[in-house]
Amino acid sequence: MTKEVYHDKGGNFISSMGQVLLRLSLKYMPDASIFAIVLTFIAFALGVALTDQGPFQMVKNWYKGFWELLGFSMQMALIVITGSCVANAPAIKKWIDHIASIPKSAKSAVFTVTFVSIIVSFIHWGLSLIVGAILAKELAKNLRQEHIPFEYGLLAAGAYVGQMTWQGMLSSSIGLFISSPGHVMENLIGVVPMSQYMLNPMNIGVTIALAILPPLMATLLLPKSPDLYQPLDEEAIAAIEKESLN
Repeated sequence: MTKEVYHDKGGNFISSMGQVLLRLSLKYMPDASIFAIVLTFIAFALGVALTDQGPFQMVKNWYKGFWELLGFSMQMALIVITGSCVANAPAIKKWIDHIASIPKSAKSAVFTVTFVSIIVSFIHWGLSLIVGAILAKELAKNLRQEHIPFEYGLLAAGAYVGQMTWQGMLSSSIGLFISSPGHVMENLIGVVPMSQYMLNPMNIGVTIALAILPPLMATLLLPKSPDLYQPLDEEAIAAIEKESLN
């Protein structure tokens, strides 16, 4: 699909830009592990060049730091695991099913999954990770059953927008860090209670903006013509149909 064809069928600037970024991402965006490897070598080179640490000492530093991250890694694992347990609890699953039954168009579905993902992320980013994914799947199942065309890739993307917006509220790692006595910046800023972090006017303003603007932007990324929606692949169709039977 070319950019010219897209405009001929009534696209807008935002959705056209989204299509261009999508093509570039699919073509050039490397695997996440590549970033980790490249950044490791950059940190190694900068450590040798800008400090008095030699290459062997930098390797030892990396090894020591790797194992010191185990505590943090366990915290991240527990956040995702507990989020998954809560999201799959019968009461929450029933709530997700109810929300998924409300949208009756591709645009409202994209707005809903993005908005819910963001709101839940303010409470618990691990819960948002799972709730968003389940909601996107349920929305796709319902829209397909009602023969309503939709953009499945955009639904899936909206499900994970909460991973960009959670830092202002309850599960904020920054807020929890600076509210803990003994943090590394305590001499500069002191200990900042979570209430002061979350309820200051700037953070409230940013949080409200993050709850409104990304869902609106997601709807603008939706192609205007259903003919331009990316079709589901056979694997996704089989998964949705299997869910419908269950």
